[in-house]
Amino acid sequence: MVSPASRQRWQISSVHFCLLLSTLLVLAYNSAFFHALGQVIDPLTLRGGAFTISVGALLGLLMFILLNLIAVPYLLKPLAIAILLSGAAASYFMNTYGIAIDSVMVQNVVETDPAEAAALFSPRLAMYLLLLGVVPCLLVWKVRISYRRWPRELLVRLLAIVASLLVIAAMLFALSQDYASFFRNNKNVRQMAVPLSYIYAGVSFAVKGKEGPIVVQAIGEDARPGALALAKHKPTLTVFVVGETGRADHFGLNGYERNTTPLLAKQDVFNFTQFTSCGTATAVSVPCMFSLLDREHYDDRKAKSQQGLLDVLNHAGYAVLWRDNNSGCKGACDRVSYEDMSKAAVAEDCNSEECFDQVLLHNIDAVLPRPNGDMFVVLHQHGSHGPDYYHRYPQDMAFYQPECKTNQLQDCSQESLINTYDNTIRYTDYFLNNVIEWLKQRSDQYNTAMLYVADHGESLGENHVYLHGMPYMIAPEEQKHVSFFYWLSKGFEQTYDINSDCLASKEHQPFSQDNIFHSVLGMLDIQTSVYDAKLDMFQGCRPQG
Repeated sequence: MVSPASRQRWQISSVHFCLLLSTLLVLAYNSAFFHALGQVIDPLTLRGGAFTISVGALLGLLMFILLNLIAVPYLLKPLAIAILLSGAAASYFMNTYGIAIDSVMVQNVVETDPAEAAALFSPRLAMYLLLLGVVPCLLVWKVRISYRRWPRELLVRLLAIVASLLVIAAMLFALSQDYASFFRNNKNVRQMAVPLSYIYAGVSFAVKGKEGPIVVQAIGEDARPGALALAKHKPTLTVFVVGETGRADHFGLNGYERNTTPLLAKQDVFNFTQFTSCGTATAVSVPCMFSLLDREHYDDRKAKSQQGLLDVLNHAGYAVLWRDNNSGCKGACDRVSYEDMSKAAVAEDCNSEECFDQVLLHNIDAVLPRPNGDMFVVLHQHGSHGPDYYHRYPQDMAFYQPECKTNQLQDCSQESLINTYDNTIRYTDYFLNNVIEWLKQRSDQYNTAMLYVADHGESLGENHVYLHGMPYMIAPEEQKHVSFFYWLSKGFEQTYDINSDCLASKEHQPFSQDNIFHSVLGMLDIQTSVYDAKLDMFQGCRPQG
């Protein structure tokens, strides 16, 4: 039986509970935030130290105000537990991979499949969840929060909030120049504040999701073959490979010190060295590259409210198929044929954990249209998805040693991390070469072509940042500069009257995923009102261009 004295020890007022919880969150869950802050503000100087302390106090006071606003009996404890558990997870990922959290990152979390989530689990994550999650949650559950009578409770809360706001105002006034510069130039640091960053991002994501049902608007219904396409003597077969996490500067084709693409180097590919992505995460880049919207105007809801490139190809008479070895097409293939190959039972291409990208070619001849007609096939790779890069390729293709055989990238040497990532590029080289060879074998029956573009890049420890998904405005080039190239059969070049010398002259010009929608329509000679010749990379390299 618990004594009255014991019960008294475990009792605390709601305001004091909010104060203690907000203080704990600042001191124990924000090491990544203060580390990032220390990169832009020198805390060892008098002014820098004062600003650092002020920012910590600001973070705590904002959390204190928020907790007081939600401090309702029977609700405060569950919310506090949810904040502590999510804060433990957020702290782990920020400390381990240097990520920041915005609404796009929340979307990535929501759309991540179980296999991707499992790849992120580690003993260190379990330790974070135990020490920063379970232990404080048990204390929260055990403590008794006392509330005054509601008129007095509301008055005390109001006074606490007003006092907090006055302190915040005083700090902002005293260090106004520092705060103005900080808020204007350091969005990435602000997006590492636990838990305010992911609470704000989560609310933003939820609000977007509550804007009512999405009605899909048809576009390009007037799409039809142009004169060259109508005059062709055999159907066209195009394979569009959507790569995963393929940063351009680790492809041998782009001048990387290692020849990570020896097989592709022997193929006649047109390689564009200055190509950038629409986003830094699959959830943005994949739907964006198939959308009529450009990066500047891209919005997830807008993109899902209108048809995309694959629909326009359908309108033009193409059979369209999306084959996936990743986590889905993020809405880009909602109205075309879809095959999930990630769980295929193909012994030579799969193991007990996952399938390698070669599975995307398994039994692919069976999906070619009957009778033979024009076809556009999208192959969505698992590519170089991290952090468990060593799972993306079979062990007999581990060219570079030693490997980083863990998802705790910071525990690996930089050499082993680079080796393992480069092994994924070597396997992509092998896979794409097989795609080209498969197309070559069918060039007697089809005009064949292959396009490859990575959805986004990857950070490999530069400035202590790993993986991808940083907000685009502050993301490093490693996450935005991606590989893009295509291969055209001689029959394709002749049928569509494409000047290869002209294309080669454009290989070092800047292009982006904004160009994909219109370039695909241009290369296939599809006429439609939604086509914009100014964004067609083939413009000027065809008679009508």
